[in-house]
Amino acid sequence: MTFPAICSPIPATINIDDYPHLQDLELAENFDSNDAISVLIGSNYYWAIVNAEVIKGESGPTAINSKFGWRSSNRTNSNLIISDLPHPPDFEGNDAISMELRRFWETESIGIKPDGAEIEQQMLKDNTEKPVFYGRYYEVNLPCKEDYTPSSSNYRLCETRLNSLYHKLKKDHSLLRDYNNIIRDQEKRGIVERVQEEVSNPQPELVPKAIHYSPHHAVIHSEDVLSLNDCLEIGENHIPRVFDQLVKFRWNAVGLTADIEKAFLMVVIKPDDRDMLRFLWYEDPFVPKPKVVQYRFNRLLFGLRPSPSILGTTIKHHLLFYKQSEPEMFKLLQNCLYVDDLITGEENDEKAQNVYTKSKRIMAAGGFNLRKWHSNSRNLLKYIENCEVSVPHSSQPPMPPNQVEVEDDQSYAKSTITGDCENQANSTVKVLGLNWDTVPDKFFFNLVRFRKWEHHIR
Repeated sequence: MTFPAICSPIPATINIDDYPHLQDLELAENFDSNDAISVLIGSNYYWAIVNAEVIKGESGPTAINSKFGWRSSNRTNSNLIISDLPHPPDFEGNDAISMELRRFWETESIGIKPDGAEIEQQMLKDNTEKPVFYGRYYEVNLPCKEDYTPSSSNYRLCETRLNSLYHKLKKDHSLLRDYNNIIRDQEKRGIVERVQEEVSNPQPELVPKAIHYSPHHAVIHSEDVLSLNDCLEIGENHIPRVFDQLVKFRWNAVGLTADIEKAFLMVVIKPDDRDMLRFLWYEDPFVPKPKVVQYRFNRLLFGLRPSPSILGTTIKHHLLFYKQSEPEMFKLLQNCLYVDDLITGEENDEKAQNVYTKSKRIMAAGGFNLRKWHSNSRNLLKYIENCEVSVPHSSQPPMPPNQVEVEDDQSYAKSTITGDCENQANSTVKVLGLNWDTVPDKFFFNLVRFRKWEHHIR
């Protein structure tokens, strides 16, 4: 393989007369010339060119014999001078072969020089405002891409979807009531708010920046249309590897798991970005011709592309306040949280109780309620049960018995890793997608669902 140039010429100053052990040798180098490097030898062929014959003097370079003649190595009394000489006039650095060579050299710096993705992540981190805590919750902004806005407000599509949904719900009055109750309940909790009439945007498709409507159901995304997610940075990845988390979890004699209650809804979106999270509903869906009204989310939505990153950044920011006062818990929570799942444990019940107490307190201080505790230790579970009963920690008010949850109690891992949950005994829980039977303290795989394919594998 040949290339127009390997590197700039490398002039070196070595006076042979200063080194008697070099004077009678036929050297491969010509120290009177500034010719460019002409041959590049890979390390796997080096010893096919160079042999083990070596001549050393009292000082100066060492002579090593090769198929090209003797070559000098090591230090000289004068420094090697590398100059940034220009390429030859006929050298074109943008041809295909040169670009391939450039990519080869760039792979040599992997892990040493930051790549484009790392630089982009650092720029995003520098330009993103830090979460701000306001008494009960952290408030964040959406990481919008620069000079990116949705192609349209999405209003007409959302209106069409709303009408379609309404016709379906009208066929089941109880379902319509429950659906409406969900939105009313979220409005009471401050999760959503009604957009005031005077600032409501009418219906044009092309709108100013920061106004976007989301439909009640998923829609097919066209590559030619910029959606809301297309205009948001994904953000830094705080999600650890599942295998690493499971190995660390099984290292403990006493396993302990929990999840953060409605973790994404515990993060507040700053007012300037809330108009990007609008949706449509009815003022009264039970009248003959209900009036369409606009709402917007005040909290972080589960379905946004940057949501896992925003939640992870917010939790990491919160934990930093405990780095000095609770260094062990700071390290544990940083290493054992998988988005909104806590997967941890200890060597005995006493230490595990301490983990429960401190993690519960630290996370609650940031508006995050750790709940749904599971363990393979009966004594630990009894201790936790007594604590949970005596002090209600839920960050949400109780819901009516017939209320339907809009945001399921599933954690991020259960909704993205775990498949359909089988009806298991109370001792079986899901840990990052695996079935964990806490009584015998074993992971197991339920293959019942695969029975319909058994005749294919016999």
